[in-house]
Formats: sequence, structure tokens, C-alpha cells
Amino acid sequence: MTTAQPGTQATVTNTGTPEAAVLDFAIPQGATGAAGAVGATGATGATGATGPTGAAGAAGATGATGATGPTGAAGAAATVTVGTVTTAQPGAQATVTNTGTPAAAVLDFTIPQGATGAAGAAGATGATGATGPTGAANGLNAYGGLYTTAAPSLSLSTSAQQVTLGDTMPETGVTYTPANSITVTDAGLYDIFYSITLTPDTADTITVSPRVNNTDVTGASSVHTLDADEESTFTKSTLVSLNAGDVVDLAVTATQAVTAPVSSGTGAVLVVKRLD
Repeated sequence: MTTAQPGTQATVTNTGTPEAAVLDFAIPQGATGAAGAVGATGATGATGATGPTGAAGAAGATGATGATGPTGAAGAAATVTVGTVTTAQPGAQATVTNTGTPAAAVLDFTIPQGATGAAGAAGATGATGATGPTGAANGLNAYGGLYTTAAPSLSLSTSAQQVTLGDTMPETGVTYTPANSITVTDAGLYDIFYSITLTPDTADTITVSPRVNNTDVTGASSVHTLDADEESTFTKSTLVSLNAGDVVDLAVTATQAVTAPVSSGTGAVLVVKRLD
């Protein structure tokens, strides 16, 4: 016997023979009946496990401010004392360290040294001092010298320009004639020293030479290549064998027409000394 779907036709089928019938029944299921009355409430089951904590609720309103508490006792007065002050290298970080306590501070300072500043501009040339007393000869058989404080302006070219030296030094065994020159009285080995400071108005190469009888002393010239308005000092000392009556002076040449004032103060000097 088979249960068929509700609403289908009931059937009987002979699965045997007419003489030995085997009847198979297919009977449809009955329709669902009406719901019965609600039964009585069962007993309360056991309490389940605690569920997870819910999200926090919104913050409540701020409560009223409480009353001010009593004033505390006055604290001890703090002290601050400067300890050591150390100079650090330029570029280092400045630091302040408290080697005392919060109530009795001792502050040690480390301060970096400032970088070296640029050199200042050269000061003006000081006034020429008074001529000192004549010293002892120190074994020199002859000596003398010329200089100028008048700051003459030289008009230079390729031709030699004699330097005007209008002031004289104490002398022995020499004379100061002709003008701007030193004439030796006796033959001997002489040291010739010169110094002159010039400032050309045009860039040029300038040569300063001591001369003997209007001829440059070999190897004794000073040659400077200067910019316009660049001040430079030409100076040298050389040993020369001179004959009696030789005339020593100082001359300057340039490669073009140039005006070159001599520096103020003692701007040019020429000195001769006999050494033998």
C-alpha cells in the first residue's frame, strides 16, 4: 500500500494473476486538518549563557563644579645659580644643564664661539714719525739714503721715469748730487735697498729698477702686473760693486701711458751701504 499526494486519485492495481491476485493500493494522503487548540505552557528552561556586552551609552551631562578646596601651605622658595660657562667650537649647539636640583638649580651654560669675521678695511696710513737720532756706523765705511713724503704722481711710459726723492737721511762717504740721486765717494761693495708703493690709474705691468749711471742694475728690478687703482709695494735689496763717483737712483717704467701716484707717508725710499 502506497500513500499518494493529497488530492490525487486512489488506485488499486493487481500485480498478481487473475487466479492469484495481488492488489496494490495507492491511497492519497488526507488534507491537513485544522490546527488543534494551543497546549499548556511548558516549564521554563534553564538560563542561557550571558550575551556580549553592549556598546557604551552616550556620556551623561557634566556635573556641577565642586567647592574649592582649602589653600595649601606655601612651598619653599626655589633658587637659581649660574654654574660654569664653557665656550664650545663655532657651529656647536648651545646647551644649558641643571646640575643642581629642581628647588636649587645650578645652571651650566655651553655657548659656541662665533665664527671669525671678515678682515676689516685697511686703516689710513699714519703720519710720518720724527726722524730718529743718527745711529753708530757699526763698521760701515759709507752709507746714505733718500726718501719722499710728498706723494708725487709719476707719469709713466715705456721710457724710464726717475722717482723724485726730496728728503735726505744722515750720510757718510756719499753725496746727494745730482738731485734725487746718491753718488758714492769711494769704490767698494754696496748694498742697494729700495721700496716704493704705487697705485696706477690704469691696469698695466709696472717695473721698478735701481740704476747706476742711468743703467738698470741687473737682477734688481721688481715687476708687478696691477689692475687699475690697485696699490702695490715694490721692494728689493741687491749687492753691487760700485766705482768712485758712480751715481745711484730709482726709476719706473710701464708698458703704456699710466699715471701712478706714490703712496702718502714714506712712499718711496732708496738706501746705499758700503759693506767692505
